[in-house]
Amino acid sequence: YELTRSPEGLDSFLSRATAQTLPGLDEGSRLRLLAASGVEYLLLTRPLAGGAAATLLESRAGPAPLHIYRLEGVPAEAFFAGTVHRAPHLNGALSRILDAAFEPSRHAVLAGSGPATTGSDGRVEIIASAPESIELVVEASGPGALVVHRAHLPIWRAEIDGRPAPILAANLHRLGLEISPGEHRVRLWVDRRPLWAAGLVAAGALAVVLFLSAPRRRRAVGKIR
Repeated sequence: YELTRSPEGLDSFLSRATAQTLPGLDEGSRLRLLAASGVEYLLLTRPLAGGAAATLLESRAGPAPLHIYRLEGVPAEAFFAGTVHRAPHLNGALSRILDAAFEPSRHAVLAGSGPATTGSDGRVEIIASAPESIELVVEASGPGALVVHRAHLPIWRAEIDGRPAPILAANLHRLGLEISPGEHRVRLWVDRRPLWAAGLVAAGALAVVLFLSAPRRRRAVGKIR
């Protein structure tokens, strides 16, 4: 599974930090973090420990053993979290996710500080989805968060009902938006303008370098008497 889901094909810092955290966790904590990241299936060369929150779909023995599991409680690609906790740093967010009371399909941890939000229900419908954009309709009975399982990168932009909205890191490395009660139309997309601006600057700089490095022709200047 590719944790990044990045339009750039690159790992974001937050995705790399999440992936590097996994080996140091016990098996139950690893599965909880993977579920919160939207990972639904695991392909392993060894069986999971007994009591793991996963269902064994297929097992093959032999010189190249393979065990296929489906994790339990994995949320959809985009879902509404009625219980929202806020964490000012990665360690705080990780401890929330690994708490036994955390439900990946109903809860979320957003970057920041403030009191928790609890008790709201909601529904999310994906209207259109592409590698660099996604449009959704969100219905919420109370305040909560929209979580989209794509890598949190600074090139993403968001609008809620046509108005710009800040994107927060959700569940360590996913896209998250705070949602108010009611029905909302949400659009997220990758903003390529910084890349285009950088390309124009680079092209201009290259043109100047070529102009300055071009050999100059010497012209003889005659005097007119």
